[in-house]
Amino acid sequence: MKKKIYLIALSFTMIMGAKAQQLGQRSQFYLNRLAYNPAVAGSENSIPIMLNVRQQWIGIDDAPSSQTFASHAFTGKGMGVGLVIYNDVAGPARNTGLNFSGARHFKMQPGNRGGESWLSVGMGALLYNYFIDAEELTTDPDEVRNDPAIDRLLAENSRLSADISFGIYMGNDSWFFGVSAVNLIQTEQDIFTEAFNRNNLRRTYYALGGYKHQLNTLFAVEPAIFLKGTESGVFQGDVLVKGYFQQHFLGLGYRSNDAVVGMLGMTLKDFFQFAYSYDLTTSDLSNYNTGTHEVTAVLHLFAPISRDGRKNKAKERRNRPNNKRRYR
Repeated sequence: MKKKIYLIALSFTMIMGAKAQQLGQRSQFYLNRLAYNPAVAGSENSIPIMLNVRQQWIGIDDAPSSQTFASHAFTGKGMGVGLVIYNDVAGPARNTGLNFSGARHFKMQPGNRGGESWLSVGMGALLYNYFIDAEELTTDPDEVRNDPAIDRLLAENSRLSADISFGIYMGNDSWFFGVSAVNLIQTEQDIFTEAFNRNNLRRTYYALGGYKHQLNTLFAVEPAIFLKGTESGVFQGDVLVKGYFQQHFLGLGYRSNDAVVGMLGMTLKDFFQFAYSYDLTTSDLSNYNTGTHEVTAVLHLFAPISRDGRKNKAKERRNRPNNKRRYR
């Protein structure tokens, strides 16, 4: 059974590689917008450091899993930089990537809500490494390797590919919206140096947006949408609604042709965020798994400079007016 799962995972990975060629599925896209749009780099008033872990399809041996690290910061003079590192594993196949982003920020007309609005334009340099562990593959029930293609994978089992991305992003403290395109060059990603049918990276397009409406001092609601499509004809959409009570939230989402998502999270003293989500599969795979778990933790570091060019000042200590000790 385990060998069958390996072959299914390999087929799934190669098919998705031909159609999507980007980060694996994430339910908590709202916490890591940089992974999908390079123009997000430097768009926050802090320096977020994010770690995301996702275990998909619990109950299936060697089912897909992923880990993502991301961070970005505003560097001054209207510029922001960001870095995303991810690792997606499905059975014997692994896709590891790095995305370095740079963005230019422009101040928009101030709005009535949410404070100052900004528009940013960004580009990203992408580096992918695809690897297949041929030692885990066999097409013979007696575990005798008799497939020439698998034998060849023992000698050629990885491929390094590079590409670029472009994005536009805008918003303020209340709303955000962005569009982006990934794999613009569509570089080749075949593992074998000689291939009859060339397998190139496919352009992938993203659009995401959300609006947080403050109902009163305690409650708020935030709907969000995330659309994904490739030039090969694959399309998928996420719809999410989160309800806030102070700095805690509960959310309910739906991903087309895939899953219903429930989530919860909290923010501690404006510097640490935590979120957990559970995906209940709605496709035919629901007969073989008990769902997907995803956890995200974000640490917000102090940013020494804001986007309008002013230097941020550290908050004064409480109980020490003017930072001077009192002596009696």
